Amino acid sequence: MDLRLLFSLVFVLLQVTYAYTQRNFNAQEGFYINLDNDTIHGKIRALNDLSEELHFRKESQKRFKVFAPTEIKEFGFKSGGHYVSKNIASSEKKNVNLFLSRLFTGQVTLYQYDDIFYVQKENEELILLEQNNTVIDEKYVREDKRYLGILRLLTLDCESVQKLIERVDFNADDLTDFFIAYHQCVAPENESTQNKRTLKVKKGIKAGASFSKVTSYRDGVTPSYPEFKAFNHYTGGMYLNLSYNDKISIQPEVLITKKESSNIYKQYSVVNLQLPISLYYTFPTGKTRPFLSVGYVFGKTLKDNIKDLRFDYKINNSKSEYGFRGGAGLLFPLSEKLDIGIEYTYERTLTNGRGYDVQFGVNTNNIILCASF
Repeated sequence: MDLRLLFSLVFVLLQVTYAYTQRNFNAQEGFYINLDNDTIHGKIRALNDLSEELHFRKESQKRFKVFAPTEIKEFGFKSGGHYVSKNIASSEKKNVNLFLSRLFTGQVTLYQYDDIFYVQKENEELILLEQNNTVIDEKYVREDKRYLGILRLLTLDCESVQKLIERVDFNADDLTDFFIAYHQCVAPENESTQNKRTLKVKKGIKAGASFSKVTSYRDGVTPSYPEFKAFNHYTGGMYLNLSYNDKISIQPEVLITKKESSNIYKQYSVVNLQLPISLYYTFPTGKTRPFLSVGYVFGKTLKDNIKDLRFDYKINNSKSEYGFRGGAGLLFPLSEKLDIGIEYTYERTLTNGRGYDVQFGVNTNNIILCASF
């Protein structure tokens, strides 16, 4: 099959899948409250960025209507997730109206916008929580801890919570847990509400270099010698990242990867359509976010040249691969919509199971650049 045609088909498939997800799965039951305090129920299109506009339609309507933060007071999802219109100061020192995600309501209400937070006590002004780390000599990062001082001032009336402050990292989960503890300390009899996370869906592209080295076996036991040499080739494709919080996500991918390795006796060369699915854990550390991943990979061979060089005959193969993968990398969030990153992954896969004359274990190291939006 022509690789250009294959890439086109894979791209169309991912686009259709993403469009279906956005239009159907992400059209969730919810409500909004208008300026007259009336509550209207219907469907909300759960876009990646909900800070600037709400796409809403009543059950009896087919088209979504767009609302700006100045046109309604708040909205929320039946499954969880609440957004409130607030007037805040922008980076240009002008006030703008945005929908802020309300993470917790209690003695202190916690809001989030992009990678910054706002807190507010009843009948008081919004207070900005932000973290601006400083890079020194391109090696050392001076972590901005000024937000901890604000937490200390807000919770002076609870000694037990004060002891927790130094362990609070600048992320939604830690800040939410902190204010829950504060509420339980000073007003346990009063009602509080914690925001339930909604599913975030991001699509992305990735491409990079692939370095593969093969070990061949007979009957799954005895490695063949001499050692195979590794060759570098390519890997690339598209993915969806599905997450409910800032740390844990599931990522299915569609990749095209070429793997090649040989010794004086055998040659192994394949182009595979890979379908990995991985669990990602991202450390919420600010502008640069390290991550780890682990998962399963299945591949279908599109083109192969596996043969015994001594007798110049082609070795039968299963036209597929399966195995596990793990990786690590760095993510650089540029905005709420756009992330870029660099990732290293290691794969151990098997081509040909028992029943074939020769089995191939393939160790693959990938260095990949990725972008999600």
